[in-house]
Amino acid sequence: MATIGTNGVDYTWLAAQWNAQPAGTAPLTILATINAMTLPGTKVDTPASSVAAYLMLNMKWSALQAYAATPPAGAVSNAVMAAKELVAYMAMPERPPFQTSNPAVFNQLSSMLDALVSDPNSGIVAADQTALLALANGPTVPAWSVPQAAGGGGLRSPPNIHDAIAAGLLTEAQAKALGIH
Repeated sequence: MATIGTNGVDYTWLAAQWNAQPAGTAPLTILATINAMTLPGTKVDTPASSVAAYLMLNMKWSALQAYAATPPAGAVSNAVMAAKELVAYMAMPERPPFQTSNPAVFNQLSSMLDALVSDPNSGIVAADQTALLALANGPTVPAWSVPQAAGGGGLRSPPNIHDAIAAGLLTEAQAKALGIH
């Protein structure tokens, strides 16, 4: 059920976050907690050098090259193909970044990593997949600023005591009694 404030603003997200706080938490503490919440920003392109650095520093690169060059008996075919493509890409001179800001490219890379994780012989495990995909995460942004459709508050500014009152989360009398209005 939507929570529309007296000012016409949709405070559904704010109300959900407010009500998720422990009972008895001071309103200003609740607002500070809510305003400190962040969500991942938009995806960014991932430099190939960052992928290479991760694989090399975690001693995965040589094993992945060997797996691609000479797959063991029983290797998962999709994993072998993903390994070969990844090794070929990384071998390109002046290789461009992975265009992970493009959702289709991000999803394809994720699928390739799914394939590699599906075969223990590849040497790539779920933690590697998580770390490699995280390289595409842009800077975090305040949760209140993210559109509601994307899981955020959809607000234009950080919620304050006036928003809490407009949303019906706190009365003016309660705010005055607490000395915050």
